[in-house]
Amino acid sequence: MIEWASPIILTLRYRASFFRGDADDVILKLGTIRLRWLSELNFTLDDLIEPINNFDDSAVLLRSSEGMALLVSSAL
Repeated sequence: MIEWASPIILTLRYRASFFRGDADDVILKLGTIRLRWLSELNFTLDDLIEPINNFDDSAVLLRSSEGMALLVSSAL
């Protein structure tokens, strides 16, 4: 699979709209998103650790000063 195609496929799968623009701008922007495939995702607050139960059916977009990363379940 083409490396930049994965964010586009995931965006279509989850019907997400991270940003809007013409097709070229959207493809360029999606091409900058890093993908992280995870077996599970947990919410942590102090000593409390809770799994995100519906992570297999969703994805999480993280935005930081380093760019954006899409956290995706490896069960997909």
